[in-house]
Amino acid sequence: MNDATEKACARSVKADDLAISHRILELVDQLQTELGIPDRVVFKETGGRVIFLELDEIEWVEAAGNYVNVGTAKGSYLLREQIGHVSERLDPNRFIRIHRSVVVNARKIRELQPVNSGEYIVVLKSGRELPCSRGFRSGLQQLVDHNPCFRSIGVNGQLARRTQDE
Repeated sequence: MNDATEKACARSVKADDLAISHRILELVDQLQTELGIPDRVVFKETGGRVIFLELDEIEWVEAAGNYVNVGTAKGSYLLREQIGHVSERLDPNRFIRIHRSVVVNARKIRELQPVNSGEYIVVLKSGRELPCSRGFRSGLQQLVDHNPCFRSIGVNGQLARRTQDE
């Protein structure tokens, strides 16, 4: 009977710790929003660690079933969250949804490689290649149209990077 009581207490403490962790994350998010601190985001990793990342550290976010991988130059973090929930917490002026399962930091894009039928491979400065589907191409098009270091070639909607001699 003593073992059962100890196990029940341990489960109760673990559940309380989990509830407290969730509440702390909610309060940190709320505080960041109220104070207008958009340069940092808080995630709870699947192992229970709480990760504080600067937005500029995040290169990409990719869905993996019921999880997402958040990629940085130092490695990736596996979170038990949906990609939609994660992307809502990221700055829409910096992060673009390029595929139903991929969000990318626009500041980390090195080049766009046209593939077929209006799709692209987005190559990051780190060398990682990510797919951009036709359905999400408009986000990249807006990036190109509103960023002075990009231009649009009006032929078949193809995107191209401006060269230095132009």
